[in-house]
Amino acid sequence: MKKNVFYKAKDGFTADIIPFYDEDKFKLFYLHDYRNRDEFGEGTPWRLIETKNLVDFEEKGEVIPRGKNTEQDLYIFTGSVYKDKNNLYHIFYTGHNPHFKEKGKIQGIMHATSIDGYNWKKIPNYCFYAPELFEKDDWRDPFVYFDNESNEYKMLLAARKKQGPKERRGCTVICNSKDLYNWSFEKIFWDPNGYFTHECPDLFKIGDYYYLIYSEFTDKCLTRYVMSTSINGPWIAPKDDCFDGRAFYAAKTTLDNKNKRYIFGWVPTKENNLDLNHFMWGGNLICHEVVQRSDGTLGVKIPYNVKKYFEQEEHKVENILLDNLNGVEIKSLIKKTSNAYKLSFDLEVIDSTYSFGILFNQNESADKSYSYVFDINKNKLYLDNFPCPEWRFNNFRNVERYLEKRDKYKVEMVYQDGVVIIYVDTLIALTCHVYDLKENGLSLFVKHGKIKVENIKYYEVKE
Repeated sequence: MKKNVFYKAKDGFTADIIPFYDEDKFKLFYLHDYRNRDEFGEGTPWRLIETKNLVDFEEKGEVIPRGKNTEQDLYIFTGSVYKDKNNLYHIFYTGHNPHFKEKGKIQGIMHATSIDGYNWKKIPNYCFYAPELFEKDDWRDPFVYFDNESNEYKMLLAARKKQGPKERRGCTVICNSKDLYNWSFEKIFWDPNGYFTHECPDLFKIGDYYYLIYSEFTDKCLTRYVMSTSINGPWIAPKDDCFDGRAFYAAKTTLDNKNKRYIFGWVPTKENNLDLNHFMWGGNLICHEVVQRSDGTLGVKIPYNVKKYFEQEEHKVENILLDNLNGVEIKSLIKKTSNAYKLSFDLEVIDSTYSFGILFNQNESADKSYSYVFDINKNKLYLDNFPCPEWRFNNFRNVERYLEKRDKYKVEMVYQDGVVIIYVDTLIALTCHVYDLKENGLSLFVKHGKIKVENIKYYEVKE
């Protein structure tokens, strides 16, 4: 039976995921976007899904209901889950109400508790607002952890200073508490002077390095990270500072019981399900496994169980050589794919090559497809149409990744009902949601070059 690996709620869309591993399962709290005010009213609640394997999802329903128009948490935005030493669960979340603009307090930090992790009670009249140093309308996305060195709880927040360039006042602040209930502003944790704000902060350590995760929407709309050997910084951005491209946002991480770290974000839908339209807020859940490179920088790979789910029915594909220094050569791999499949291969660049890549949802007779393009001379992997329609602005602006130029690449690509992800060298991923092209051809191409492709495997998901 085909499963919805890239989970989307049946009556809406999956937005920011707040992952929490507990009792041998991933508890994935998420912001539920109805995107239908006439039928469901205004506001955003938190819902919960659970999974042990990142493939089978069990819906647990609404866990924190949205407030009324007259309450701070009409929109319940991102936060974090914490389980204290007495096994009491805490959710710290953003209460957002755009109708409070005149009061100057659109956003505040709110608190709910639970004995079992399923039945939650909001703490009445509790709201922690921005101090005078910061703008009142941007004080959100609390991330709570316990700091052993100071023996107190810490809370990272996305905030904005009142002074400085208007579009670059974003900072990450830290607050502290002795009891999880009374919080005090401590200091600005990170202030790069580069973005409007840093959404969805997340902090963790692997080996010698601390990593601060954030999402920004005023440069490339990416989930990025900075790293440091000290929790006090300086925070350095590596050459490749993101986990995915434009269509993977608001991502946060958690550890499982095997000490593996996973990062959960969402791939946006597009308005009216058309490629040419704008990305929307919310869509389908996407999960990558986080890996640490030898130099301390981070990469991602396909989670093991997701990989095995797609590797159900293998079809043999012969090795191929693509050779055209004068222009473009295309060779078909599969004439008709299923709606859920996986492609993997090893590729070697034999000669001086301009670019190469994968064509999918291909209609050979109409000469239309989507393409993952390895533009190795520009150190870039990107998604686009192939060929790109005349005089058309790029449909998939910023759906791209930094790509290190090398002679050999190991590639995996998974596809299910329009959601597509490519993984390269178990280090980088590039995700998107495509709509317009419905054909099922799958090919490889080279442009001004020569490549050898071996160990080609195509798998279909049995339905």
